[in-house]
Amino acid sequence: MSRIRDRAVHLGIKTSIRVAIGGTVAEKIRDAWEKVDQIRLAGNCDDELAAVEHYLYTRFLVATYGPPMYFVIFGMDSFYRVLKIAHEINPYVPLLQEGACPPSPTSFADWRWTQTGMEDGWDDFWGLSDLSMLADDAPQHPRPLL
Repeated sequence: MSRIRDRAVHLGIKTSIRVAIGGTVAEKIRDAWEKVDQIRLAGNCDDELAAVEHYLYTRFLVATYGPPMYFVIFGMDSFYRVLKIAHEINPYVPLLQEGACPPSPTSFADWRWTQTGMEDGWDDFWGLSDLSMLADDAPQHPRPLL
């Protein structure tokens, strides 16, 4: 299992949002995610960067599509994490791979960052996030699960 440092993920999220452009919260989060995704697709396979990407992607999806997407992501993410565990036991279980990086390892910390992105996206969808404060309000630690 990988060791993901919350401080590194926090700084990655904060920096990504700070350099992102967009007229709405969802647009700014999407731009931040797209930039991080391009770095990962180019071959930066750092596990902490993967956690940043997962946070931004789930936040963008929930901020854009609202409550139904929250539950869809929760189900799909849980299923994929079970597949990752199955793959660790039996390498013949297939996993989705995008770009040059192998799937990020199973990590409780990554799961918590993904869930935190979903919860922040929920706030974004309901208009509870301030566009001018997005980078400063970047979470320093993932929220506890459920």
